[in-house]
Amino acid sequence: MRPAAYRGFAYQSTGKALGYLAWLVLLVSIPSFIYIYQDMSPGTTKLANQIKQDWPDFTLTRGRLEVNAPMPVIIDNGDGSLTIIDTRGKDYPAIVQAFPSANFVITQDQIFQRRGGQSRVVDFMSLKFVTFTKQTLIFCMDHFAWLAVVTIIGAFPFLYLFKLLEAALAALLVLLIGLIIGTDLEYSHFFRISIYALTTPFIAQGLQKAMLPNFAYPGILFYSLFVIYLILGLRGAARGHIVL
Repeated sequence: MRPAAYRGFAYQSTGKALGYLAWLVLLVSIPSFIYIYQDMSPGTTKLANQIKQDWPDFTLTRGRLEVNAPMPVIIDNGDGSLTIIDTRGKDYPAIVQAFPSANFVITQDQIFQRRGGQSRVVDFMSLKFVTFTKQTLIFCMDHFAWLAVVTIIGAFPFLYLFKLLEAALAALLVLLIGLIIGTDLEYSHFFRISIYALTTPFIAQGLQKAMLPNFAYPGILFYSLFVIYLILGLRGAARGHIVL
């Protein structure tokens, strides 16, 4: 985007700038969600069938898992790896040590997952306000497509507000710089400039999530581009408005 174009952006209406941000969020988010859905759907179907056939009845409530079966439950994933369910109070490292081929370990209060040389742990306390059973989980997986659509719709307002907050905070920073260099532009001008400066970084972020989901530094990429375009926007919009 040419720096000179920001002079026009600075004097557009705030309503038009907010509408542009909504369009931008929608444009970038939908392809990303579609890619995530296509990537997760086959694995979700496979996991749903495995849960139906091999998993015992369970209840997750108040951040703790209760399983109606003798422990441990050992499930063959069909790819040489195991899923281990053990709610006797053992920590997952001890279970992983006992079962080296376990890629999925479920304890009373945690889930340990190992995939592609990387591992992560999910604490059930993050779900302490949620109660669900084996039947609830199967229902959600069987209706994964509808849940994905609801997630997209539900996530849009939060993502929009987050980007709006980014633009508002960035506008404050650019306003301070503008005061230092002596421009007579106001905060409302810089707010609109900040919204338009999100264009290239946000599109680049969407492409990165779709094409390079394992990229190590997505935040650095986004904010580096954002700062560059903010500077370009300030230079372009302030030209002819330097009063010192």
